[in-house]
Amino acid sequence: MKLITSDAAKVWQSLFGLNLYPETIAVQRNFDCTTPVTVTVSKGAYDTGIFIYTSGSGITVTYNGAAATANATFGTFQIFNQGFNDSTATVTIGGGTSCNYRIFTSSLESVVPGFAASSQVDISKSYPPAYIPVLPVARIVSSSPPTTLHYTAVNQADGSVIFDGGDSQNIARTDCNFPFQFASWNCSERTFFSKLTYTEASGTTTRIIPSVCFTPVYRDPMDIPLTCNGGTVNRSNNTCSCPPYQSGQYCEIYQCQNGGTVNPFPMSGGSKCICQDGFSGSFCESLSCTSMSPRPDTSKKAVNFVIQATNSLSSIMAQIQASAKSIAAFPTNPGYFNNFVLTTFVNKTSGDTVVTTQTYNNVTQFITAIDNMEGGSSELDQYQNPFTAILSTLNATNPHPWRQSLFLFVDALPSDTDMIDLAISSAINFATSINVVLTKPFGIYGDDTATCITNFSAYQKVADTTGGIFINLCDKNDNSSVQTFVSNLGQYHYNLETVSREQVACSSTVTKTIEQNDGIQSRLLFLTFNGDYNFEVSLNGQVKSATVTLPGIRIYKLEVYDMGNYTLVINPTSQLPMMTCGLVIGEQTGQTILAGFSQNPSIDYSSFSAQYGIASYPTLFMSTQLQSPPTVTLSFNNAGTTYKATGVMRNASSCQFDYFFNEPFGCPTAGEAFTINARFTTTDGISFNRAIQSICQAPAPGTCLNGGFLDSVSGCTCPPGFQGPFCEVRLCYNGGTFAQDMCKCPPNVGGANCEFILCDKWDYLETYDNNFVAYETIAFALNTKLLSLSVNYLLETYITDFINAVHNNAQAKQFILVTFDSQSL
Repeated sequence: MKLITSDAAKVWQSLFGLNLYPETIAVQRNFDCTTPVTVTVSKGAYDTGIFIYTSGSGITVTYNGAAATANATFGTFQIFNQGFNDSTATVTIGGGTSCNYRIFTSSLESVVPGFAASSQVDISKSYPPAYIPVLPVARIVSSSPPTTLHYTAVNQADGSVIFDGGDSQNIARTDCNFPFQFASWNCSERTFFSKLTYTEASGTTTRIIPSVCFTPVYRDPMDIPLTCNGGTVNRSNNTCSCPPYQSGQYCEIYQCQNGGTVNPFPMSGGSKCICQDGFSGSFCESLSCTSMSPRPDTSKKAVNFVIQATNSLSSIMAQIQASAKSIAAFPTNPGYFNNFVLTTFVNKTSGDTVVTTQTYNNVTQFITAIDNMEGGSSELDQYQNPFTAILSTLNATNPHPWRQSLFLFVDALPSDTDMIDLAISSAINFATSINVVLTKPFGIYGDDTATCITNFSAYQKVADTTGGIFINLCDKNDNSSVQTFVSNLGQYHYNLETVSREQVACSSTVTKTIEQNDGIQSRLLFLTFNGDYNFEVSLNGQVKSATVTLPGIRIYKLEVYDMGNYTLVINPTSQLPMMTCGLVIGEQTGQTILAGFSQNPSIDYSSFSAQYGIASYPTLFMSTQLQSPPTVTLSFNNAGTTYKATGVMRNASSCQFDYFFNEPFGCPTAGEAFTINARFTTTDGISFNRAIQSICQAPAPGTCLNGGFLDSVSGCTCPPGFQGPFCEVRLCYNGGTFAQDMCKCPPNVGGANCEFILCDKWDYLETYDNNFVAYETIAFALNTKLLSLSVNYLLETYITDFINAVHNNAQAKQFILVTFDSQSL
């Protein structure tokens, strides 16, 4: 309202007497009141009084039906202090053609309106721009603010509604200072009142604030240099060419790699992304190892013979010696085997176990040792200890322990089947397959009292699980079968890589595709089965002859000179019972692929086998690299669980295992074997597969995981947050789910057990304040009784260092010492 007067002092005195926390509850400007206008008003729950200003010629005011007398008059401006104790009032304004009034109350309850360009913006302006859609927003200043607020824009002259923004809940934008947000409004130039109302227990509170929809100032367009956030500006069309890991019109979108997340608050020059452990770089594009493992040296390999040193096996010793010499001196691999391990074992009687392991650096010494090895006599039905011997031979000092050519020669049942899982795990951790040769006691020299064992399942298991071959030569008593099998298989071992491994139904025709896209022009086919059957094998329609034909095994060498796919067909030559065959395809190459598992992306590898109850990540080792970096994918099935992932190439300067797969894996069944299938493809047309044996290694006997305690009676007692027989199952809180031996947490929840509620806001000052903890008062409470003697001694020893280490931030410090016992304080 506009006031012209010559007595300013009296005006200020009259106005400020009423203007203590004024809040408008009704108002109208520049209207015709020759016909009186009546308005009913109510003050809010926390409002005090009803006061009226009027401006205009000849205005009269009726208050609750009675003529009101102005408390002060200054020209055409009148002040009415009518209802200091009233909560509601009916006011009638009459007069001339140009009238104004304002009805207000005194209150600490206020509503602050504003306008935001989008829902992500707290507030842009106090007034809305014309012809540009904006969102009305508001905040309530109150000791107990309500949860619902209504917004309307009304005409200043007659109070008619220009725009109704509807209701808003204060939870609409809980992270904003202006939490109430209303419907979008595109206003035109005008003055108006923002009218906001909310309901409380005692009634409705109204607040009216004058506003204006203004026309933005027109400015001439300017050529602003294009900013590409590290990208290159294309001057021809004024666009951006973005660097790797950035996109968007201005390269403003950061593409974090390897599970990284965009850093919402990067400091100047800081990382654009927040990376997982082991990953680094502005976009988490680099993977490094904080602990480098020794590089597996696969340039040489060891020949490892484990021989049951009983007289019953003496009939095949000459064949074993010939096999060793043949393997080491085969024309294509002279000198490739540079280490030879011989382990002998014998149980002369139950409990009389002898295991001896020796290593040699040339084949002559090795053959001589086989010829001179000590043995002994035992009963034909005496059980032996082959798996204890396998553990001994694998633990021998060996400069090249990976991918050994290991053969076990036996004719008796095992007595140490409790060691089979340890033997399998040890073999897999050295990427070594165990090949088992089972013969008849005394061979061709035995009589009818010497019979073959009929339960050879333990030997079959150790061979199948580690990727080896089990051959039963009990019914093949001659002077050549052992040598034929060992020599032919062993000659390939120095550089044999498995392409695929599977069980097929071989009672009928088997068809399989063989790929040759790596330039290696031959494949080896190993067909294993129980019994002695014949098959016809053809490749692209051409029948192939076996290089080895022995009971339970056929070996073929297939020529694949041209790049492309070949069709392999296997047909039984006679009707067979329902049965399965082991079908293994391999190739000879100078490149060795090893698979391992890492518990953390920053660890090179933890073991070659997956660990039961421990989430881990697969890793791959390549002894030599390809000309162009390949894309490496991994897939395998374990106890019904399917795993698929694409590898990330690691930093070769800190990691020996070249590829990391950033999908966690938790093997569900202890002792379960599985085949890891790795696929390599390059941009220059090279592609090949590798099949690598692994196992879900059970915890060692008497071991509890995750800090559990073993009780000899009740088993594992688990710490908080874990359960299960080995304490292998994490308890997931706050909506987390347990999968792959780890908790997967919902948004804004973290911790190994989803036990932490994460902050959804960032406090800049707290993050970068060096004095984020300021110890002002530190109290030490000591129990002076004898039972606290050791604790008090430690405190006495280290308290000086502790006090000196407390950060000094120029604030006073107070140290309090409290001593107590059961009677005094």
